[in-house]
Amino acid sequence: MGANPTDQGKNGRKRSLLVDARGIPLSLIASGANVHDVKLLEPTLDRTVLAGPEPDPKRPRNLFADAGYKGDPAFQAAVARNYQPHIKQRKEEADAKRNQPGWKARR
Repeated sequence: MGANPTDQGKNGRKRSLLVDARGIPLSLIASGANVHDVKLLEPTLDRTVLAGPEPDPKRPRNLFADAGYKGDPAFQAAVARNYQPHIKQRKEEADAKRNQPGWKARR
């Protein structure tokens, strides 16, 4: 038997990092390079270290992510943890940045 064709024999690590609006790290999860990003979303959100007051359950927090998190599993994981997901393709981000002066694309 040869190598698993889905991991393409890649070595290395992948880090899933959650930061606040100022870029301060709130959570970090490490895994093998062959693990898909969506599988790291739940553990990353669950291990969040929140500084300051507890978030208001009536007001969801915003979660900006790239297209690797597009789909129902990522959406459900975010909503279950009181996050409002904002997941855009790179092209959508670039178009929004070009069309609105002074607005910066965020992921």
